[in-house]
Amino acid sequence: MSLLLTFCVAGAFAQECRPEWSAYTSSDYVYSCYEAANTRHWNAETFKENLTNSARQELAKQFEVNVNDYAVLDKSAVNGHSQISYSSLTTFSTSVTLKLVKTKCFYNETSGEGNAIAYINKLQACDYYQTEFELAEGRVANAIANAETLSLRGEKIKARDNELKPVLTEFDKMGDALAWLALFDFPRSEISAMMNRCYALQQQVKTLMADLSHATTLFFDCSTPMFDGRAFPMAEKLSGSVAPQGVNFVRSSSGADYVVSVKGTPFVEKKNAFNSSEVGQTYAYVVRCDVTVAIYKAATNQTIYSDQLSAQGRTSTRTANPSAESAYNDIYQRVMQIVMDKIK
Repeated sequence: MSLLLTFCVAGAFAQECRPEWSAYTSSDYVYSCYEAANTRHWNAETFKENLTNSARQELAKQFEVNVNDYAVLDKSAVNGHSQISYSSLTTFSTSVTLKLVKTKCFYNETSGEGNAIAYINKLQACDYYQTEFELAEGRVANAIANAETLSLRGEKIKARDNELKPVLTEFDKMGDALAWLALFDFPRSEISAMMNRCYALQQQVKTLMADLSHATTLFFDCSTPMFDGRAFPMAEKLSGSVAPQGVNFVRSSSGADYVVSVKGTPFVEKKNAFNSSEVGQTYAYVVRCDVTVAIYKAATNQTIYSDQLSAQGRTSTRTANPSAESAYNDIYQRVMQIVMDKIK
């Protein structure tokens, strides 16, 4: 869907403006003058407010957008593609009225006649909508960067749903800004360049979302305690390793293709004390970690792999945790290989 933009000035709008307002009736402005007599004998403030509102409304009527099947904004700038979706600007929004429209009013209390003008400076309007476009463009670019960072960490579903999906509406805002810029005589060549940037970003988001949606998704359900309340970060290490292999991971079984369960228990097999002049009392620890590993399909609970793994860790330290960590690291490497073999 594309836009045909028409700037209409009907005869009913073309009321004469007061001479002192001639600065606002040049080609640098979009304006509407309105004149009326106070036949209802309102007080001055009420009548002037009504005059001003009428001038605003007549100005708003000058902006008409007709939705057509073919582009009038030059889509050849984006190689004939018409993927950019524009909102139809059928209303003159309150925010635009407050930010861009200025008014002046004159009332002759003796004759009961009044005049009002509502006007928009085209240059200021172009500055405003160019900024609106660039802000939306920046939000999209930032979301892409965040999504790529999350993807590298393996959080591809989060990258798609939390970063990319929310910024899809930014393309409507960019389209609106381009339409208004065309209305306010912004240089055609610059609009064309902005359309190219918008289209390129839109295609980048679409491609990235598709890539993030099609990979296998895993949930790592890990319990790998050590000693003194600490735990080995098995899930984090596995997630970081599968990410470069093009595999997604999520933080719950909902939405996962496979669940990888790793449940471990550490045991101190040997503890020999000895003294060290440098660190004081230390021990030679031998720690064995026994781990149950299971991989099953999240949708059906069908188990595709199940086994028990064991490893030993040996260190000379003050606590047994380094030995447990060494054993778990050995198991982590083996689990990683099993996961990649089973989900191919």
